[in-house]
Amino acid sequence: MGTMLSLTAVAVAMASGTDDCVSPDYDTAPRDRFALCDRAIAERPPGKPAAALYAARGTALHEMGEDDRAIADYDRAVDLNPSDSYSLYNRALLYHKGEQFHFAIEDYTRSLKLRGDNIDAYINRGDAHFQRHEVDDALRDFSHADRLDSAKPEALARRGLAYAAIGDRRHAEDDFRVVRMRDAANATMFRGEALLCLQSGDHNGALFYLNALLDRKPGDTWAIAALADTYARLGQAEKAQQVMTQFGQTTRKR
Repeated sequence: MGTMLSLTAVAVAMASGTDDCVSPDYDTAPRDRFALCDRAIAERPPGKPAAALYAARGTALHEMGEDDRAIADYDRAVDLNPSDSYSLYNRALLYHKGEQFHFAIEDYTRSLKLRGDNIDAYINRGDAHFQRHEVDDALRDFSHADRLDSAKPEALARRGLAYAAIGDRRHAEDDFRVVRMRDAANATMFRGEALLCLQSGDHNGALFYLNALLDRKPGDTWAIAALADTYARLGQAEKAQQVMTQFGQTTRKR
């Protein structure tokens, strides 16, 4: 049920560096930035700090989808500069993506101790806690993120989804009511509302929210499976097959 707010690496230009690797043009393709950083690391004069170079190369690898190599570079960056909150956060994202939730939580926590205003880190750490069935910790993180910036609805939507997943309908509906006023098309809210409908046997309501969710996120595998299952439960086997065919093709293209 959990989905991270974002898997996008956070890149930061280091004011102390003049290398194209460290302070690049971020319109440059990640592979080209990787090449710049790879060369900068290979040609680095003895004694010149390397942490920022490894962090920047790790970010390029991260964006290229080279997760293991990116983690290795983030490891080097953090070993050389334990105060690098951005490399800690980016490494947490990759651990999270790989479902190594314990390591993700450790890195989110270390990053937050250095940069406590990172709302995404609280939301993603909350999701990682929820994946480990640490519901109280998850709810605490979502609540704190909402307090940091109540104008953005995502933290509250995640809290509502967590409440829905544990069957706490009243608190889930309370959160979704507020989210709806801030963002009536919030995808996380649609997911939570669909879940509440499925739990109560409201198949028509579930169809409405699942289709709304898939309009926003066509590749959402949970929504695809739930939509097909709901049609099947309503005796609409042909419609269920159409859903799997249509959205299955969308997922394979991603």
